[in-house]
Amino acid sequence: MRLKKLRLESGMTQEMLADKTGISRITISKIENDKEKVVTSKTLNALAKAFDMSIDELLYY
Repeated sequence: MRLKKLRLESGMTQEMLADKTGISRITISKIENDKEKVVTSKTLNALAKAFDMSIDELLYY
């Protein structure tokens, strides 16, 4: 998942994405830097919704 690229292309900061999804900025940072080993389905759903795409699109963007 290329979350950072998608976030930057959308003009969002980590804080903005955190506010939009309810996911902590720290978790977003960990996902972007491959430090988060397990990403829950709840987190994937929130991220996909924030970018108006399916989970598959998010994972294979």
